[in-house]
Amino acid sequence: MPAATIQLKPGEEHNEHTYQRHDLGTKGTSSDGRVFRYSKMGSTLGVAGNVYQGVVPIANHLNRAADVVRAVGAQAVSFTDGGTGGGVDDFTEGYVYVNDDAGEGHVYFVNRNYVASDANAVFGSGAVATFNIQNSVKVALTTSSELTAVMNRYHEVIIHPSPNTAALVGVATHAQTASTFGWLQTGGPCAVLTDGTVVIAQHVRASDGTDGSVEALDRDGTHENEQELGVCMAVNATAEYSLIDLALDRG
Repeated sequence: MPAATIQLKPGEEHNEHTYQRHDLGTKGTSSDGRVFRYSKMGSTLGVAGNVYQGVVPIANHLNRAADVVRAVGAQAVSFTDGGTGGGVDDFTEGYVYVNDDAGEGHVYFVNRNYVASDANAVFGSGAVATFNIQNSVKVALTTSSELTAVMNRYHEVIIHPSPNTAALVGVATHAQTASTFGWLQTGGPCAVLTDGTVVIAQHVRASDGTDGSVEALDRDGTHENEQELGVCMAVNATAEYSLIDLALDRG
């Protein structure tokens, strides 16, 4: 699970790592109170000041029947992939939960996933996907139990499309190299790409017209349920960067 909050050194929020140095989702704070989360960039170059979202849950990893019975105390769960496959560590630090039947309502943190016959291989389309879980099974699973696997929200983050298709996770701090590890800003003053007119001291949300940007969050009955990103501190023109007090995290 994510480690305790780390105090970042000045400028450390702009560092990136080829190899993972912290748990995904580890919180970092700067001396001025801004908040960051450790994440893995997706397969394209990061864009400073753009808003990012997590990976969209994969349909073929939802509502999958457990392939074997798992007794209380088992330290792995598994299902047959629905036709998408996955990388060996795609779900590490993610979650598998029981969405229906025996054991429903229980959530398990994933230590490592692997093909049952080969711990170092990806699981292919239609293969059995096995997930080592941090805590053991609490309620026995049957082959009627339905499982859903989701990746860690900070794994291979992407610029949010407009409208966003998954929960927002932060704003890129710099042009982070694709597939590297680094810090997304989640709390405090941050320059963010702006779409349309935002209003000082009012809330903003992910734009539904320009990828990676924010627009005003109008409490007008149409968009009032959209995820709030923060509050505008200083207004700049559309297609420029306004200063937003991010509220995805608080120090």
